[in-house]
Amino acid sequence: LIEQYSYLLSYSEFIKPYIPLILVFLSGLGFSFQTLIIKLLEENGFNGSLQCVFSRGFMQFVISSSFVYFNKERTYGLSIRIFGETTKVRCIMCLRAVFGFGGIAFSFLAVERMSVGDSTVLVMLSPLFASIAGYFILGEPWRLPEFIATVVSLVGATLVARPPFIFGGNSADPIGVMYSLIAAVAAGAAFILVRILGTTSKMPWSNVCVAQSIGQMVLSIPTLYIIGQSFTLNIGIYNFIMIALGGFIGAWSQIAMTIGMQREKSATASAMRMSDVVFGYIWQVLFTQDSASLLSILGAILVTCSILIIVVFKPVSKNNNELSTKQYENVSTIDSSNHNPMNTIVFEDNNDIELTTITKNKSLISRWNE
Repeated sequence: LIEQYSYLLSYSEFIKPYIPLILVFLSGLGFSFQTLIIKLLEENGFNGSLQCVFSRGFMQFVISSSFVYFNKERTYGLSIRIFGETTKVRCIMCLRAVFGFGGIAFSFLAVERMSVGDSTVLVMLSPLFASIAGYFILGEPWRLPEFIATVVSLVGATLVARPPFIFGGNSADPIGVMYSLIAAVAAGAAFILVRILGTTSKMPWSNVCVAQSIGQMVLSIPTLYIIGQSFTLNIGIYNFIMIALGGFIGAWSQIAMTIGMQREKSATASAMRMSDVVFGYIWQVLFTQDSASLLSILGAILVTCSILIIVVFKPVSKNNNELSTKQYENVSTIDSSNHNPMNTIVFEDNNDIELTTITKNKSLISRWNE
């Protein structure tokens, strides 16, 4: 029994550094399902992508708000305000909501006007923008394996989608191309803001997702009318189920991506997001009438190889119990119930953020231990 426990413990310690990447990978899988659902709705005659954005925002709000409400730190009065403690943090949260909405809404609009492959490959240019921004804004290192993986994934994505404006043939819808590029830029900016909120600002992922969900709901309605769509409840059983399913999958995918992006470097996590290109191609072949070509198969192999490069060459500290990069920050807070000052010491590395609160309030310590 002890040997089995030791084996499980060692296995969990081995897999722990890769959890953020796994979450980002799973978010790509979920987003690929969501893209397929939007395309199937469009083929069924329902052009209400912004209504789908609102539905996803509502479900994400319900789920993430539940995590905020039942947070143990909130119960003991230790949690931070839902939108942050400072004006700077609140501004970053607001920008995260706006850019997050842009990435989602314009990618939905693009897939309504283009094929799944064309729109996906253009939206997946976001890792390029995120990697460049991460280098200049966050000062994240740019290693050779990550550079190779990102380039390979972009090449593979291009081969999978085979955009007509590169390979010839029928030209892509120019408005769809514009929507895709706007979504790529917005998504790349959102990735960087998630990293800032997870490291510099120390915002919990649930708070970030609440703010982003509010942005989806608030911005989707006016945008819906601006682009000529209409909000209607008379959509039929099939469309209702598909919208609800897409919103549910999209909400959990957003949560997984937020957690993973907060705990992983932007370049690495953004390249891992390329997994939804592979899954999108698979779903397209299985559920649509589009046929598979040799270029698509080759592109899918390249994207898969880029993911393996990221996982295999990801640097891991020799001792997982030691923090590879430590950052100590003293934050003055106030116990709202007894007005006793506390010092919060933050220990951060690439994979975990641990919060240790030191206080002389014996009652608070007793409640916390319980």
